[in-house]
Parts: sequence; structure tokens; C-alpha cells
Amino acid sequence: MKVLGERTIYEWKFLDFKEVDIIKPNWQPWVWEKVSRKWPGAVGALVEHTENNTYILVEQFRPVVNKRVIELVAWVIDKKDKTNEEIIAEEIKEETWYIAKYIEFVMSWPKSPWLTDEMGYDYYAQVSWIRWIQQLWDSEDIEVLEIDKNSIDRFLEYKEKKWVMVSSSIYSILYKILTVKKNKLK
Repeated sequence: MKVLGERTIYEWKFLDFKEVDIIKPNWQPWVWEKVSRKWPGAVGALVEHTENNTYILVEQFRPVVNKRVIELVAWVIDKKDKTNEEIIAEEIKEETWYIAKYIEFVMSWPKSPWLTDEMGYDYYAQVSWIRWIQQLWDSEDIEVLEIDKNSIDRFLEYKEKKWVMVSSSIYSILYKILTVKKNKLK
């Protein structure tokens, strides 16, 4: 397959709707529909509280799926003057009240490559006892979840049975940390 070009069909506040002209493997032309974010990247972090032996995740209502969702601490990459590490450190402080003492890049991945150009950049972060006041936007309703590392699977299964969605990025980063990077992370 080969992309020949793309054109914007509709421009909105945070999204552009586009058509992408491609040539399929059989040399037939095709038009693919795509949604492009104004900021096509997001940083997320699996946060570990080292003294408590816990992982910190967040739960919030997501209107797009009309459900509460358990997610990594995350934010869009919308600050050109800051690194991804600085953005995620700020977000950890704002959402969880903790100060990150260690942050390491783990992986990047396309969030939904069949629809958007949005990329996820996931990090592993460690926090300790330093705690601040949660600083949420007026539109945010975030519950901070501190889960024992040894029972995270049971906790997430319990939440799913209660009709709370769990972001697949949690499972992806846990797998990556517990298998590929387990000997490399601090």
C-alpha cells in the first residue's frame, strides 16, 4: 500500500476529518477516512508508589464511551516548550497529588491506527511520600486509585464486573514492564 496524499474534509476545534488517497496492494485506488487530532500525541504513566508497594491509576468518566474508565495518568502533548517527561511529571502532580522522583520511557504505540494518527507514549514513574493538593481542571472528575501491586489483576477484574472499563494501555505497559523491561527499570 502507498499513501498518495490527504485532504481535510472538515476542521473542528480539536479534530480534523480527512480523506487519505491510497493505492492498495492490487494497485487499485482507495480512499481511507481518518480523524486527525490537533495534538496527535498523549503521554501516560504507570505510577508506582515505592514505599506502599502500590500502583496508582486514575478512574474518570469518559463521555465518548459513556462510562467510567480506569486509565494511566495521562495528558495530550500540547506544550511545545516541554518534554514528554516534563508533561507527565506535571500531570502526575496535578491528578494524583504526588511528585514523581523517577520517570522512564517504556513504549510508544498507535492508539487506534485504523481511525486516528494519535500516538501514545507510555512511561513508568515512581513516587514516594511527597504529596501535594490535587489540581484538577473544572471539567475533570478524577478518582485516584492506589492498588496493591500483588492484587492489581483481581482489582481490575472486579472493576470490569462492575461495568467500569479498563484502558488496554494498562495491560500493555504492565506486560512490558513485567516481561521485557523487568530487569532494566530502576
